[in-house]
Order: sequence, then structure tokens, then C-alpha cells
Amino acid sequence: MTIPILKIAAKAESDLLVAKFRVGQIAEMSGLSTLERTQLVVACSEVVRNALTFAGEARIEFSIRNLNNMQFIAVTVSDSGPGFSLALIKEKSGLSASKKLVNDLLIESDPVSGSKVTLLKAVGKSQVRRITPQIVSEWIESLK
Repeated sequence: MTIPILKIAAKAESDLLVAKFRVGQIAEMSGLSTLERTQLVVACSEVVRNALTFAGEARIEFSIRNLNNMQFIAVTVSDSGPGFSLALIKEKSGLSASKKLVNDLLIESDPVSGSKVTLLKAVGKSQVRRITPQIVSEWIESLK
């Protein structure tokens, strides 16, 4: 099950700052530690910057995903750019670095439809309660 939180569009460096701020807010509301929040913000920043650099724009979707009895903050960054070859992701690239900062990084890329990168960061280690649609509704109100 996926619980949507927020969608934003990025077309400029200033939008990247908004994305970083929003992911930090959502990570904090989710109960992530300071270190975990920082890791997710840095990973998100790298992926959004990559989309801005190579596609000129990005669509960013924040949600909570329930997978295998665990909950994750999911940050999905998609674009309409030329895509990229997964074989070309170098060990020292931003995507490679981002993968080390989250629990999972999923990539879909195609020269026709562009790229979609999803970051998954587990929540719940220090969380007493599960994140429900009701809780996310309260977050959405506070994010307005």
C-alpha cells in the first residue's frame, strides 16, 4: 500500500532547495533520526540535481510505502529526459552515492519516457506507531 503525501515540480536550482526542505520535513515527521534525515536529504538532492542537469526538470513525489511489514519514505523523481544506461552508472556517481544512503534505490530508464528513480528509506526503528493514512492527512495539512 502506498500513502501519497506531496508532489512538487522542479525546474531550477531554487526548486531543489524546496525539495530538500520538504524531504527533511517529511523525514522528521516520520521519526527518522538526524543522521537518517540527512542521508535521505542528500540522496534526494543528488537524484533531483541529476534530473535537472540531464533533463532540465523533475517531478518529485513523496509517499509512505508499506512493503513486507515495513514502512518506508518513498521519494520518486521522474523526468522526461533522454534516459540513461544503467551500465553507465559509475561507482563514484551521484546515483551510486545515493544508493549507499538509503535502504533501496530503484531505477527505471528509457530514452522515450525518461527516467524514474525511487529512493526508499525505512521508518519505524524508533517509531512507536505505524504511519497511517490519518497521520499522513495531518502531515499534508501541516505542509500547506
